Amino acid sequence: AIDRGYRRADGGGVIRKSRHDVRMSILSGHGLALGAALLWSVNFALLKVARRELDPLALAAGRFTVAGTLIVLLWLFFKRPRWRSFGLRGWVVVTTMAVVVGLVQVMLAYAVKGTSAGLIGLLIATQSLHVPWMAKLILGERFNWRKGLALGVAFAGVSIPILFESRLAYVALIFPLIIAFCAVVGSLNTVLPRLVHQHVDSFDLTTVMLAMAAILYLPILLGGSIAEYRVMSFQGWAAMLWLGSAGHLGAFLLWYAAL
Repeated sequence: AIDRGYRRADGGGVIRKSRHDVRMSILSGHGLALGAALLWSVNFALLKVARRELDPLALAAGRFTVAGTLIVLLWLFFKRPRWRSFGLRGWVVVTTMAVVVGLVQVMLAYAVKGTSAGLIGLLIATQSLHVPWMAKLILGERFNWRKGLALGVAFAGVSIPILFESRLAYVALIFPLIIAFCAVVGSLNTVLPRLVHQHVDSFDLTTVMLAMAAILYLPILLGGSIAEYRVMSFQGWAAMLWLGSAGHLGAFLLWYAAL
């Protein structure tokens, strides 16, 4: 790609980039992805705090409402909404992502009650093992030895601590299985955005996805969860607000920008 240059979107020729520019672009993408991972790592501990006072559906409804409200306000304030740019494929992808994210968050909130935050973080990290074969299947990406080496390192990094996790023998098997399933389904959130990123930027994609997820949970929020929010402690509110803002909205913005 460096040698061929980059063709302009308006068809006006080829834009040449130096190797330094390409390397800086790659490093900035990796930095954004690392920032998202750091934000997500805090979520697992705070999920334990919020689950002491809320059931999984109420927690998911609350955090999606916070994230959806914040990003829609930012979207309307800083940008002009561009609904037509999505197209049919874009709407199918973003709807699938909203359903996937909503399902994963409810299942994680349920499983976190029965296991440790550290074990959840290790199991959910197995997403990295599923992304390459999904990218090969859905996007047609090549699978080379570098990706194979990365998979081996990721597998060792995830499996070795789990083998020495002392609580694993005392945890009900259903909870690790739920989290492992969430890792498989959640890996779609890395693959699917690549289908529409040529036509939709990361901010629009994140906005519509989180707004649709919030709308899906609106009946639950209005149905009976409000009573649970009224009796929440300060710690419970702080945990849910973090999960909905920085831990959810901020992490997804960084992740999709990196993609």
